[in-house]
Amino acid sequence: MPGLIRNLCFFTAVAAVTWQAVAEDSVEDIPLREPCIVPGAKELQTRVSEHSRSEREIMDLERLSCRMLGNPDYVGRAMEFIVAEDGRVLLDDAGIAHSREMQEQMFKAYFGAGYNIVYEPFEAWVSESDDMGWALGLTKETKPNGAVEIGKYVSVWHRVDGVWKNVVEMRNYNGGVLVAR
Repeated sequence: MPGLIRNLCFFTAVAAVTWQAVAEDSVEDIPLREPCIVPGAKELQTRVSEHSRSEREIMDLERLSCRMLGNPDYVGRAMEFIVAEDGRVLLDDAGIAHSREMQEQMFKAYFGAGYNIVYEPFEAWVSESDDMGWALGLTKETKPNGAVEIGKYVSVWHRVDGVWKNVVEMRNYNGGVLVAR
């Protein structure tokens, strides 16, 4: 009986831990940057109080992934945690990266050229089957010359064996607001 009680207490304690804490613990070897904030994202949130647990998980993963990508030396580790092996990213002028490996190379080149990006989700939805979800958000890209551009993104997530992985990411700056430095 004591083992059963101990297991029940352990299960209860684990259940009480928030998704964000669990996610951050599993990437504790990656230095996280400060939370990513993009002007206007908070104002676009419309149904935060209605988000399901899975939708909150996707929002938390979006926020965590931005914090993980703050250090170019850890891009590969961040990609392993975030992106499905065959995940894709579609960008304005950069074409399509067809795999996690290609995304890693793209981000390393991007950061190496002096660019930086932060992004913040403002909405998430999850399918009734609870295995496919997507987020909408804003991006803030700082170019090597210091110019800042606000854009938008759609991020698609797929849950396999209980783990969410990003499968498609699309960003663009068409119609974004240029913010002077």
